[in-house]
Amino acid sequence: MNLIILLLGFLLLHTHVQAEDPIIQQCSNTANYTSNSQFETNLKLLLPSLLSNGPRDGFFNTSISRASDTVYGLVSCRGDLSMERCRSCLYNSTVDVFRICPKRKQALLQYGDCILRYSNNNKAFSQVDTTPRAFYNVGNVSDADHFNRQLSILLNNLTRNAVSKPTKFDSGRIDYKPLTPIEGFAQCNRDLSATDCYSCLRNLTAFIPSCCDNSQGGFFYTTTCTIRYELYPFLQNPPQSFPPPFEASPPQSNVVPSPAPFEASPPQTNVVPSPVAETSPTSNAIPSPGAETSPTSNVVPSPGAETSPTQSNVVVIVLLAFLLTWNE
Repeated sequence: MNLIILLLGFLLLHTHVQAEDPIIQQCSNTANYTSNSQFETNLKLLLPSLLSNGPRDGFFNTSISRASDTVYGLVSCRGDLSMERCRSCLYNSTVDVFRICPKRKQALLQYGDCILRYSNNNKAFSQVDTTPRAFYNVGNVSDADHFNRQLSILLNNLTRNAVSKPTKFDSGRIDYKPLTPIEGFAQCNRDLSATDCYSCLRNLTAFIPSCCDNSQGGFFYTTTCTIRYELYPFLQNPPQSFPPPFEASPPQSNVVPSPAPFEASPPQTNVVPSPVAETSPTSNAIPSPGAETSPTSNVVPSPGAETSPTQSNVVVIVLLAFLLTWNE
């Protein structure tokens, strides 16, 4: 029986799903630190502090200064995520940064769920990133004019609300078709001023038509702000609904119209990164912990998609059943 338990534990470890690669990774090529230096010591004090405090409120920034060497750091999580999912993403980032940006005094890793940044220069923070990037759904909507009108209302409301909130995050939905709302969120890093947050989000919104006009959904991001909208539920907490503008209409008849067919978002998306000086991720897939869509080959799911159980788990169950039978 002990042998069965050991084998099962090994198989479960072996089939553990690895963390996703960052969607942006920027490593300084001009400033390095050496092993056992004061900067390395400070950095190893900073990262646990960011990991410990970041999930409590979804954002945390601080600095560690010892012996004239200072390292500044910041972490931020998607505003609708649970503490557990935020912590999971931040933990991966604090592990990955030593592998992806070894011995670098400035580094940034951004995932679908979170972002980690540290630097030896505090001027690297609170600056608007104006380089938009996108993952978008390759399926187009059937009623583009109506969809774009409703999307514009939604994004304007989300932007206005996010800018005015301490969390710099807002989520919501608006009707597109019966039983088919557009769901979305807008978010800025909290170290941005309200003016800079507004500028960042408006820049992303203006990028959408040139990038992904009439697309059923997409994730649009820089290192300082993000926007996402979809025709399927993806937010972890229920968003508010924005009513459409009031329009006078003739009296309604007693006829109840049939609901339009649900327009589901296809799982496939496309990637539109804008030119930027950064290290390219090793993989185009962005499955965040607990993502909504299960990735397949040649598919790039939107960040935050739910992964489906792997076939390895089936192998574990079959093997366990065999071992139990054999043990009897």
